[in-house]
Amino acid sequence: MYYATSPGDFDGDGKIDGHVASGKKEVSLAEVIRLFDGPLAPTDSVSEYFYASTPVEKEKKLLGVFRRIRDQIAQVLERTTLADVL
Repeated sequence: MYYATSPGDFDGDGKIDGHVASGKKEVSLAEVIRLFDGPLAPTDSVSEYFYASTPVEKEKKLLGVFRRIRDQIAQVLERTTLADVL
């Protein structure tokens, strides 16, 4: 699956950087949120697509909590499409 990473990826004629955009039945809320807001993760150090080192990484137990939060958020948003909410 192709993930758009910024609003500039859309070229105005139904394509994302040359890729045909999916219909709303196929576009997940996770894709939309990543496009406009960035990572789904509560901290960048546990983000799968927007990883960046943060001070949280020093606290391994806390990092594990944030990973579980990220996983739950991603699971719900990846399974929910625009068609489900519009």
